Amino acid sequence: MNQWINLKEFGDQRGKLVSIENYHLPFKMERLFYIYDTDNSAIRGNHANRNSSFVFVCITGACDVLIDDGESRVTYHLDSPDKALYCPKGSWKEMFNFKQGTVLLVVSDQPFDNSEYIRDYTEFKEYCKNHG
Repeated sequence: MNQWINLKEFGDQRGKLVSIENYHLPFKMERLFYIYDTDNSAIRGNHANRNSSFVFVCITGACDVLIDDGESRVTYHLDSPDKALYCPKGSWKEMFNFKQGTVLLVVSDQPFDNSEYIRDYTEFKEYCKNHG
């Protein structure tokens, strides 16, 4: 189930700091990557992962993340570096509506494995029928 994760923000007159540690996450962190310099009209993702779960954090800027579990499609607006969005394995995801200057941090519980990706939506719907 998708869920918001509140990250602890620390700060004073010098600025702010947010730390992400494994105890904040619903899984053990294995991979971290970020998406940036993305055109507002671009749609990133457009796939599901059979084995990988993800946490999304909008470090700066704003974007929308659609998560589809095969039965419902929910769009979340990310615009705060102290809020993270959990996306469980087997979910279709699309990231879009990137505001200029956005940096989207993505944390995963699995190393990259191209063979676990489902890139066709029809195939994803069939996967959901068989693994729901």
